[in-house]
Amino acid sequence: MKKSMIFILFLIFSNISILYSSSGYPGAENTLSLDAKMMSLSGSFDSISSGIESIYFNPSGLAHLQKLSFSCSYMPIWDNLTTVYYISAGVPNDFIPFGIGLLNISSDGIAIRSDSPEISQTVGYRDISFFISGGYSLLNGLSTGLRLKLNYKSVLGYNNTGIGADASLLWRRENPYAFTKNSLLKIFQPVSIGIILYNIFPASVNLNGSKENYPLIIKSSLSYRFPKLFNFLDPEIGAGVETVPAFGASYFNAGGEFILWKYFFMRGGYRITDKVLTIGTGLRMWDIMLEYGMSSLQVSDSHYILDLKVEF
Repeated sequence: MKKSMIFILFLIFSNISILYSSSGYPGAENTLSLDAKMMSLSGSFDSISSGIESIYFNPSGLAHLQKLSFSCSYMPIWDNLTTVYYISAGVPNDFIPFGIGLLNISSDGIAIRSDSPEISQTVGYRDISFFISGGYSLLNGLSTGLRLKLNYKSVLGYNNTGIGADASLLWRRENPYAFTKNSLLKIFQPVSIGIILYNIFPASVNLNGSKENYPLIIKSSLSYRFPKLFNFLDPEIGAGVETVPAFGASYFNAGGEFILWKYFFMRGGYRITDKVLTIGTGLRMWDIMLEYGMSSLQVSDSHYILDLKVEF
């Protein structure tokens, strides 16, 4: 435990030093996929995540964290002019497993298009968010979580900070087909259900007198894990819905993951509302996980993400 605390304190102080030594444009939207697995599944598993990705997506999933974990992600967007970097670390313990994460979206070459050539210019910005998340096990399979976030924003010479909070609730059994005499529990063991409330304490950033509030976003997911097939294949399929009440908008997603021999992962999903197809894969070697995800979303010429996860 002492080794774990030294590791996490080092990351906290290094992240804070990065945060306050950078000019940035933060407050990244909560729907941004910062994890190859979650992108591959079209967001349908966001609120039932139970690994280190829970630091960003679903803090209650941290209650299932088994080992000291580290992850880093890279994603180019908007015609490769903007890059997204995300690093996080999770620490398991018997009381409140917790984790920290740092998101950095940066660009120095976004062009402002105008009919007047004399005012054409490029804009640089950086979007930074710092997270502290914790999960708590209420009973075997049921957990809750809270995430605090600090957003720092700077663009066109204006900058400010804001804070916010998210909360979540998760039902997920790690061994869904373990023997139980309770027939009702036996039915629900392979089922995972989660809900996340983003911005229950809304983050807001004031730039040059213009206040930007992050709206309440509600995400929920439901999945089912099938029994092992052919003694080597573990399938799980799920569906999710994301609602933004302030905008009257809802988005529906579906996805599935197939694990072969616990080492090779195949994933796919479909964002039903906006007709976006996502696919991805993963490879586990000992305690190291390499993952790739991509989306057909036509926001950029290349919309993919690479990430590395390590357990200690």
